[in-house]
Amino acid sequence: MTAFSSTQLGALTTTNLSSLTTTEAQALDSTQLKGLTATQLAGIDTADINEFTSTQISQLSSTQVAGMGSTNLAALTTTQQQALTTTQVKGLTTTQLAGIDTADVADLTTTQLQALSATQLAGMGSTNFSQLTSTQVQSLTTTQIKGLTTAQLGGMASTDMADFTSTQIQALSATQVAALGSTNLNALDATQMGALTTTQIKGLTTSQLEGLTTDDMAEITSTQLGAPDHPAARQAHDHQPW
Repeated sequence: MTAFSSTQLGALTTTNLSSLTTTEAQALDSTQLKGLTATQLAGIDTADINEFTSTQISQLSSTQVAGMGSTNLAALTTTQQQALTTTQVKGLTTTQLAGIDTADVADLTTTQLQALSATQLAGMGSTNFSQLTSTQVQSLTTTQIKGLTTAQLGGMASTDMADFTSTQIQALSATQVAALGSTNLNALDATQMGALTTTQIKGLTTSQLEGLTTDDMAEITSTQLGAPDHPAARQAHDHQPW
């Protein structure tokens, strides 16, 4: 196989490419790999994808990785997945990201996660987003946080709310905070609750305000409540333990 040019390899059918042994597949150099088409990579059996080394995976172009499809991307081993470069990660489609097995989401490195655009992260869906570890969540940039969908935020387990830093909490829009619901809002700790901005407080729903405990209200300052004539501020005032 080493004698084949990239053009010759690119002319092989997916059936012929899938027939390569592990030794033959791993013998392909970077030039030959670049000759593979997206159609070939998408057509390779999932079991055959695992024959490529992590070095070979990292040498694929972002177009090739995107063309691999969601099924073959999901078939990558942990080592192969973590070998993906930030350029390759930036080229992943939302379909591929949503199609990653929930068990494999935790295998993404923080560097890879930070390379995702807000649109890509939002496209990951609520199920996969909820599988991120505390370290992964805390690595997300404020731009990425601002792009999270209401479904992703509302679908988080209350025990996962502690994963967000105060800076990340402040990056949420009023609409996003409202989407947390009463249970997840109540799960915020004192530092997180104290980080809420006046705009976020004003955007809280009636059910969220009514669901706040006395301890929760004690963590909200008068500065956060803002204008006293705002409906949310009046409701919050009524719940203050004064």
